[in-house]
Amino acid sequence: MSEPRTSPAPDTTPPPAEPWVEAALDDLVADGTLSRQQADRVAARLSPATLAHPGSNPAKHQRGTPAPAGRGRLAEIAGYLGAALLLGAAALFLTGSWASLGETARVVILAGLAVVLLGAGALVAATSGQPVRELRHHQDSARRRLVSVLWTFASASAAGAAGLGVDGWEVVAASAAGLIVGAVTYTLVASAVGQLGMWVASIALVSSLVGEIGDGPAMPAYAVALVALGVAWVALGLTHVVREREVALTTGAAIALFGAQLPVLSGDHSGVGYTLTALVAVAGFAGYLRTRSWAVLGAGVLATTLVVPEVLQDWTGGSVSAAGSLLITGLTLLGASAAGLRLRREVAD
Repeated sequence: MSEPRTSPAPDTTPPPAEPWVEAALDDLVADGTLSRQQADRVAARLSPATLAHPGSNPAKHQRGTPAPAGRGRLAEIAGYLGAALLLGAAALFLTGSWASLGETARVVILAGLAVVLLGAGALVAATSGQPVRELRHHQDSARRRLVSVLWTFASASAAGAAGLGVDGWEVVAASAAGLIVGAVTYTLVASAVGQLGMWVASIALVSSLVGEIGDGPAMPAYAVALVALGVAWVALGLTHVVREREVALTTGAAIALFGAQLPVLSGDHSGVGYTLTALVAVAGFAGYLRTRSWAVLGAGVLATTLVVPEVLQDWTGGSVSAAGSLLITGLTLLGASAAGLRLRREVAD
């Protein structure tokens, strides 16, 4: 009697998708639109094998067995603890001896700390077994986050070294150095942490440049510069120069609104503040048609809510009572919210 034939085990290797599909899905995972698991399912559905046999079970096309999540989390936590201990040791050393150190020694120490942090990030990135630039497409997001945190601290250390190493325009030099290091490392490993580091450095750079260049009343110049920076940051998100689109839109809208309100908060040149805030409000509502972003729409609503009561208080010489001010603010907020919701409904339709 012949032995019964046994069928070979089914091949569970995931069918490869087209390269452009893989790249598009990686971008959607990076900006938070899809989770890694959702992207895997979409890739399985769009693979040539699945499209050729649409009746097949897409569950068979998972991308292999993922690494245990617990192990990845522990490795990431260990990395953060190591970085924290390194920075803590440096802080303790500098706290006790900073006053006795010369300027050259301070620069060398901060520059050395930046090099150490850059090297630590490169070492963590190298453990993936792939080129550093490929880490942005790697499924191990914990490694990407850790590398980005280390390199963001490195840019801060480099900024401190640059600021101490020059005579005059110290804040400009520090913020420019931090922005340059942050931008270079961001091009290698993009993350929200790296983008926020560049955002802070750009605010410091623009503000310090206005302070160094301006001779007359600087508040309007600060306001215009910060509003322009916010618009530029939104543009970086829309053109995908930075990968985390919603982070760029949120931070850009926030700094534009803050810059527009600076003259009002300072009490000088309030008319400039009213005009800029009104422009931010219009840009927020109009920008929502282009971006579909709640952050941009929220900036428009908040700017409208702020500018209308402020203008009325100014025009009436502050004669409106506190209750009247609250009433005006509430009515403005309701009107702006209604306009925003109507706009959202029209866009959805």
